[in-house]
Amino acid sequence: MKFAVGDTIELDHLVFSVQDRFLENFITSSEFDENNYFFIINSDYANLLTLTPNYRIDLLNASAKTIRITVTDFNPSKATEIANAIAEEFMIYDAERKVQSAKKILTFINDQLGEVYTRLKDSESSIRDFKKENRLADRQDIAQTYIARLNELETEKSKLEVQVNLLLELKKNIDKENTGVDINQLMPVLAGTEFESKVEQQIIQLQNLVMRRNNQLTSATTENPTIIIYDQQ
Repeated sequence: MKFAVGDTIELDHLVFSVQDRFLENFITSSEFDENNYFFIINSDYANLLTLTPNYRIDLLNASAKTIRITVTDFNPSKATEIANAIAEEFMIYDAERKVQSAKKILTFINDQLGEVYTRLKDSESSIRDFKKENRLADRQDIAQTYIARLNELETEKSKLEVQVNLLLELKKNIDKENTGVDINQLMPVLAGTEFESKVEQQIIQLQNLVMRRNNQLTSATTENPTIIIYDQQ
């Protein structure tokens, strides 16, 4: 692309103008010719290759949900802009992730409630059949004892089934390796259950390991000894 002095050029992510400040010094220089005065605007991919080794993201405190963004560049203003841009994008991503997590949890709870309701209806039908088959209609005391006990067993069974499903959901989320372990998706599923306090620290430790592993993968392959150690943990 060729530009004249004074032109304003608008690109997808850049607007600039060509000014004649100090241009005369170049033109009158003995080393000047038409091929010497040019500049290159890097592509997004070229910028990515240059910038990727120069930034790092660390998890400072999983419980407090804080991270540290470090950007290294010879231009402090540029490093600040990149760090702020990463932080802004992370906050947008984090908000979207939490919304998706909340929707997923609500779907899971609704599914569990639907299954429990269906089982309760089936239990009511079974109890009616049991009373009819054993002629308990006229023996209310015995009937109420049996029914109360059956209700207790059914309630306990429902609780155990929900707990099993919670653990299966937890395992499914941990097994996902696309973007690493996400505590925002795991902990809300366990909120209010007896498992919450028992596995919270293990999940946080696992998340820390995954984040360190992913940071290492920016400069190493999966065959790297350090990555293999993380995978074994």
